[in-house]
Amino acid sequence: MVFVIKDYQAIEPIEECRTSDVLCDVIGFGWRLHAWKSDHLSVTLMMTEGVTGRYEYCIELLHEDDPTKSIRLTQIDHFEHHQTGPVHDLIENERLVEEGFIGDANDTLQIKFSVRPPTIVMKSHYQQEYSDRTRKDNIK
Repeated sequence: MVFVIKDYQAIEPIEECRTSDVLCDVIGFGWRLHAWKSDHLSVTLMMTEGVTGRYEYCIELLHEDDPTKSIRLTQIDHFEHHQTGPVHDLIENERLVEEGFIGDANDTLQIKFSVRPPTIVMKSHYQQEYSDRTRKDNIK
């Protein structure tokens, strides 16, 4: 999914958070990307639907003109339902314009992100756990 942040320069530092639509991963669990401006462009992920566990995620700040200059972060971390993961500072704000991530014609950033269990075994385990929990909730 590509999350587009419009009017980035107008965002109030630290006070305004921009939130993506929900991304469904390969299992169907929901994720949101939160981005805000401090002295850096900062991002974090939140699981909106799913089971607690370790997930691999990729967050990529796309370069407007040259894809080879895009900044990519790939990591595995522990996530819990409705709690944010670690905060990542992707790039200093002044470098966004200097290095062409924000073009002269617009004030827009594009951040691509994806999430998945790190192994097929964990994927299967999470699917079973989620299925069992859903079944129990429907019986009540």
